[in-house]
Amino acid sequence: MKKIKTYIAFATVALGLSFSSCSENEETIDWNGIELKNTELKNVLQQKGFTFNEAGRLVQDDKVKSTTTLDLSNCNLSDISGLEVFPKLTDINLSDNKFTYSFDFSILPGTVTSVDLTGNEIYEYPGLVNIKTEENGDETVTVQRKLTKLLLPEAAKYNCVEIPTYFANSKETDMQMENAKGIPAAYTTLREVPDDNVRAILKELFPSMFKEDNIDISKRLVVASEKSKNISISPKKTVGSEAVEITSVEGFEYIAMNKGYEGAQISISASKSCLIPYLKLGSTFTAYITDNVSTPNLDISNAVNLCLIQITNDAELDKLDLSNCRLLGQRDYDLETSPFNNPSIIVLHHCDKLKTFTLPKKAKMVMMLQLVNLPLLEDIDLSDLNFIGSTILGRLPKSEIKYFDYTRWDGFGKAAFSITEEVFQQAGTKAFLEKYHSNLYYEYIDSELGLENFKWKDFYK
Repeated sequence: MKKIKTYIAFATVALGLSFSSCSENEETIDWNGIELKNTELKNVLQQKGFTFNEAGRLVQDDKVKSTTTLDLSNCNLSDISGLEVFPKLTDINLSDNKFTYSFDFSILPGTVTSVDLTGNEIYEYPGLVNIKTEENGDETVTVQRKLTKLLLPEAAKYNCVEIPTYFANSKETDMQMENAKGIPAAYTTLREVPDDNVRAILKELFPSMFKEDNIDISKRLVVASEKSKNISISPKKTVGSEAVEITSVEGFEYIAMNKGYEGAQISISASKSCLIPYLKLGSTFTAYITDNVSTPNLDISNAVNLCLIQITNDAELDKLDLSNCRLLGQRDYDLETSPFNNPSIIVLHHCDKLKTFTLPKKAKMVMMLQLVNLPLLEDIDLSDLNFIGSTILGRLPKSEIKYFDYTRWDGFGKAAFSITEEVFQQAGTKAFLEKYHSNLYYEYIDSELGLENFKWKDFYK
């Protein structure tokens, strides 16, 4: 009997301890939950079995608190804000999602040390390093995210700033980047130049940037005879050389985006349509001319000195915002009208996806404006200008043109004005011509533009 009493007492104590333990665990769980404002992430976590209360808040239970690895691959995510709800998260797989253009590492919780970004179209990587450049060109680099593993998409090969800088300052990180077949391999700063003719041109212009036949983006252009050279690639016959076939222009972008490059002009022409997925122009550029080069991600936000823009046969460009160009159309009369001073010229021909085109608000005088065969281009606002020396507007089926008042002529007796019939039929065009037809002259449109000649002058005798 004594033994039985002892057993019951022991059991009671054990049960009491058990009840006490459960009670303590319940107190540590936040049943009120945490609100996730990121609905994309919330939906994915619900599908993966994480608990949400009746109010739709994430319950911070043991599963949330103990999660160290999170597989969010192929979940159609474009936003991962809110992951700080996982206090022990270290490894995250974000492959095959919808992250595009830029991925900000500062959004990731500080506990994360391994990130997989393969299968995404990401070109810029803020939050990895902070680069402070002195006036003399010296750089101070601070690594902002210390990672043990970083898997990058193929698009990362075009990044010439954050990724190669991080690579140079984070030797302990296992860095891999997808190749053209989507297979991750050890990251390298060597970039191929597929076209033999383009490689030969770039090698002649910028020999210090090459390691055998590859461009090394880890190198900074410092050779005085190279860093200020303009980039010019063309299949057309030139004096002393034969015409060449250029089927890919890949390679010039690595020179143009090099931190030491100080050239002013890019002039690129290909024999057939070529794709440059990402190109960001710096402040030294004054002229950008391309033909048969498609640029879905052309960034000219830093090209503040750009005055000449000529883009023809670009199948991917969908917007062109010149708002940050501080000189275009904003200099005095002598500079804007002299062919020797890089006058403001805008030529856009056959850009099938171009929807928006924006001029700087302070632009007043443009020497040449040609907008031709732009089937998707929306409203064209020229109202802030006071002079255009030569205008060609044609095949703009979706564009409603907002014209300007000529308030300055100076040495110009008349200005050239050429349009196609559908542009003439716009009420705004007719009002503009009614007011200024005596100050304008009809100019024959080059047949190479594929436009019919419309003699609007016949309506104003």
